[in-house]
Amino acid sequence: MKALRIKVFQKAAMKHPFARFEKNLYLRGALSLLFAILVFFLPKLFQLSVIWVFAAYAFVEAILSIQAAFHLQAFYRRWWILLLDGFASLLVALLFISFPQMAIWSLYVVLVVWVMLKSLSCVDWGMKLAHFVKQGKDLIILGFLGLLIALLMALQPETGLQLLISMVGIAAFIWGVALLLLAVKIHQFEQKIIQALLPRTKKMSKGKGRKK
Repeated sequence: MKALRIKVFQKAAMKHPFARFEKNLYLRGALSLLFAILVFFLPKLFQLSVIWVFAAYAFVEAILSIQAAFHLQAFYRRWWILLLDGFASLLVALLFISFPQMAIWSLYVVLVVWVMLKSLSCVDWGMKLAHFVKQGKDLIILGFLGLLIALLMALQPETGLQLLISMVGIAAFIWGVALLLLAVKIHQFEQKIIQALLPRTKKMSKGKGRKK
């Protein structure tokens, strides 16, 4: 009976917007890590197509972020941060595609702002999750690491393309790890809720049995 109750709760949980958001996080995290791997292991290929590769990544990330914002609109007060994050990524993608001839310093400014927004979003989610699980602080740390990278990028605008690409790769790696970590923490939180509700349903079923 316990196994049956767990399955019932899991099916109900899968229909919840947070469950869909969990899948969204796994997908975005994997996408960010894939982008980081391309940057570090295929640097020459990335240099030749830096604008188009990053634009494609930012565009997909924008769609997934906007989708997540609408899924959580009724459950998360600061859902607009996710929406802002998505529109910022979309704007970055459109700028890179529309103006591929932009100078390196212009790309730098856009990337610094983008990394800062991503990092602030990570810190915000970490603070929100810290109320439910202890490991939520990990996300805050990762968010501040991202802000540190954005600060380093802002303080060294004269750096070359190779260092710029490395910075972007590190930021994408941190963001990917943060997203996957957040997905795992949300999954753990959902499991805790299921386990907490099981004793209540057991008591309710016993009470109904006695009345009969």
